[in-house]
Amino acid sequence: MILRSILLAGAMASCLIAGAQVDNLPRKNINGTSYYYYEVQPKETIYSISHKLGISRAEIERCNPAVADGLKAGQVLYFPVEGDSPARTHIVKAKETVYGISKLYGITPSQLTAWNPSAVDGIRTGQILYVSEPVVSAAPVADVKPAEAARRSHVIGEGESLYRIAVNNGTTVDAILAENPGLERDHYQAGTLIYLPVSAAASAPALVDLVQSPKPRSVEAESVQPESPEKPRTHTVRDGETFYSIAHTHGITVEELEKANPEVGLLSKGTVLVIPDAATPFVPAESRNELAGAVNSADSADETEYAPATIDIALTLPLMLSMNEQPRQAQLYTEFYKGFLVGVDSMRRCGSPINLQVYDTSGSSDTLRSILSNPALKAAKVIIAPDNEAQLAMLGEYGAANGIDVLNLFVVKDMSYLTNPHLMQGNIPHSAMYSKAIEGMLTRFGTYTPVILSRVDGPDDKAEYISALKRTLSARGVSYKEIVYESSLKDADLDSLDVTGMYAFIPESGKQAELNRVLPAIIKFKNRTTQADPVRVFGYPEWTTFRGETLLNMHKVNTIVYSRFFTVPEDPAVKAVENKYRDWYGVPMANFVPRQGLFGYDTAMFLINALRSGNAGSELPAKWFGVQNGFDFIRVGQGGGLVNDELYFINYRPSGLIDKYSL
Repeated sequence: MILRSILLAGAMASCLIAGAQVDNLPRKNINGTSYYYYEVQPKETIYSISHKLGISRAEIERCNPAVADGLKAGQVLYFPVEGDSPARTHIVKAKETVYGISKLYGITPSQLTAWNPSAVDGIRTGQILYVSEPVVSAAPVADVKPAEAARRSHVIGEGESLYRIAVNNGTTVDAILAENPGLERDHYQAGTLIYLPVSAAASAPALVDLVQSPKPRSVEAESVQPESPEKPRTHTVRDGETFYSIAHTHGITVEELEKANPEVGLLSKGTVLVIPDAATPFVPAESRNELAGAVNSADSADETEYAPATIDIALTLPLMLSMNEQPRQAQLYTEFYKGFLVGVDSMRRCGSPINLQVYDTSGSSDTLRSILSNPALKAAKVIIAPDNEAQLAMLGEYGAANGIDVLNLFVVKDMSYLTNPHLMQGNIPHSAMYSKAIEGMLTRFGTYTPVILSRVDGPDDKAEYISALKRTLSARGVSYKEIVYESSLKDADLDSLDVTGMYAFIPESGKQAELNRVLPAIIKFKNRTTQADPVRVFGYPEWTTFRGETLLNMHKVNTIVYSRFFTVPEDPAVKAVENKYRDWYGVPMANFVPRQGLFGYDTAMFLINALRSGNAGSELPAKWFGVQNGFDFIRVGQGGGLVNDELYFINYRPSGLIDKYSL
């Protein structure tokens, strides 16, 4: 299996198409939403359809993710009608002319040059042109002040990021956002017209806001210079590499990598990818840095003119080191700590000294009380709490009294973050998880009619989720079906379903035995339908542990699973961390789900990146899309703390690929 990770930003909902060819397509109302639709003809390809409809391949794939597995004659492609349409773009091919491109899109040469002023002096192969009027995201012209008239404008190109625009124009992303009210940092589209700050050229930082002075003695800091726009960084894909592993290696997100390479669908060996600069670059470690349990560089400040702000983290975990033999649970917390050290080493060149305090609570509140009396603990910016509710409460009070943020990773159902501004709940709550999973299903797969499956006298361990799903569907006016079956789902139980329809099946139980009762009939139904991509099966986090025939059948029916965490052993990024862990400690990580060593690694990478950016609980920490766990904290109400809002969709595709989406 190969993992291809994709960041999901409401693809179906945000896929807004412009173009007369698409506008002329027939419409269909599906679950309350209006769509243009197009039926794939024999021998048609994505390229030919892109040319025929006047939209890019990337737009087709965003609206119809299934095309990544190949097109089939009779397959129906859907394009949402609602919303403002982004400008269409065209990549200039060899020997094309302004006149020829204008004729291709049914516009005049003067319109083309008006939307692309640089085209007046000629066009070049590979240049991106706008073949419909760019969308203006800034304030209306009537509101523009005289002093603003001199502002330079820029049309966002296909695959271009705000960070890349800022670097190329000698400014910052924050300055661009300030000049363009309504423009969002993480959600923008090719074809959008933006304004650049008047003093852009004067505001460019010498470095990328990381390394501000000579490095302290014991920190291996690197000056990360922006790449020349004329010579972008590239990466040639090797066997086994994925979008995720490549993005992780270069310190960027998968979304940034895909935006920089919009023409690339499935990866293959030898493909050359453009590597954009990361908004917050980091340099992963390339060789072992010996760690003796703590990394402390505070004494280096006196030897430099300037010392970057230190990254101070404390771990209070029940390691039980005083016992002759560690209990199994203590061994897992020790593995978390060891994985954390691997992450610290990977960030040793981040440009800031990293101070790590580690305390063994021995599972005792008295021991924790003694730890809290240690003045050194007050230097920490974040304390990672143990798995005990009473001890978490003690740390919560300590954090509130001393202005220190407390990260709770292990007490899943604790709600203290609702009233304590210094508590960070590292697990998305069940209610929010259900809501986000349901919203993700409806947003991305709105063309599929939900079908809820329940067995007579069978387990209903997901009754809470199913109830939430039904409430949401009813509130949205989305029609759904319920099928009750006995023993195992049979072909006849699905006779009420139209073979020309598209259905999302949701079992009422997450147990493997129950899933095996329904998959064979769903596979047979899929095989007798007339649609190219007729079914999805939506399921639960425990499904990520299923193997054997169950897993094979999950792939056959395009299964989607929601989960707080996920990893695939074959992923090169995972293997790199595992190999480093084994080299350091002489043993592999324990084969548990989740893997505690990977959990520790992701936690370290997230915290160090957040703290070196000046963020902690007082601000919104940086988002981290990890090798296993992700972090994306949001603040809860007035006076509340932070809660991790990260949730993944795992898509087991018929091709054998596994996609990992961040919702």
